[in-house]
Amino acid sequence: MKETDPYAQKGGDDPCTLSRWCCWAGFSGHDPNVLDGSSFRLEAVLADGTRIEAHGENKFPPNYRDVMSALDALTAAAQKNALQQYNP
Repeated sequence: MKETDPYAQKGGDDPCTLSRWCCWAGFSGHDPNVLDGSSFRLEAVLADGTRIEAHGENKFPPNYRDVMSALDALTAAAQKNALQQYNP
């Protein structure tokens, strides 16, 4: 982990640690120089009622790839179950 990583002390190496993505709240990014590419939208409600919303078009918050990969892994079983319900 780089020393300049602002999440290193709070979140350690675990990409699912809340402090690694809760700072995304209010993130709104756009890169007008990209004519095609990817976008994302995240909406989450925490147990305490805190709402986190973030979105971007060809621009992503810090640790995006690590966090999204970890969230995909955590929800893989639920995703598979949902697909099986629609595609028996």
